Amino acid sequence: MRGGVLPQLRRAIAWMRQARGTDEFGLMPPAWPYDAEMIQGRYTSHNLWSLLGLRAAIQLARGLGETQDATAWQQLHDDYFASFMKALKASAGEGGYVPTGLYAFTTGAKARGGFTEYQTDQDWENMLLLYPTELLDRSDKRVSATLEAIRRDRYREGIMTLPQRHAPSP
Repeated sequence: MRGGVLPQLRRAIAWMRQARGTDEFGLMPPAWPYDAEMIQGRYTSHNLWSLLGLRAAIQLARGLGETQDATAWQQLHDDYFASFMKALKASAGEGGYVPTGLYAFTTGAKARGGFTEYQTDQDWENMLLLYPTELLDRSDKRVSATLEAIRRDRYREGIMTLPQRHAPSP
């Protein structure tokens, strides 16, 4: 474990630290439109997955007795988590829907030519707020607001379906 995975994990976390350092908000930097979200900006999901990976790395380091790594990574996590929560508050308020992007982001043809608005900005991993990341308490109003929006828009297995009035009969 120490010879193969740990050095790679250290490099990955060093990259994460560097990438966050290039972003004015201390998040994963803006990305181009791809995958389900298809937005131009800071993906909520990139930050959720990064925080989840960092938490797993901290647990692994503790389990291996690598206290120096665990301590440094915990400090990185705490700073990153504070930046994420600030971005979440700016983007979703105290109780609103958590969008696919944090701070300012663009969707539709402005984000990626040839795509109209309904083909972009689709919820995907912004539902990681509770599981497996457990970033927010399940009673947090942003969680229920996000789940309500996803249910309202009939989200199914990675495909945002059309509203009921436009959906074909099953």
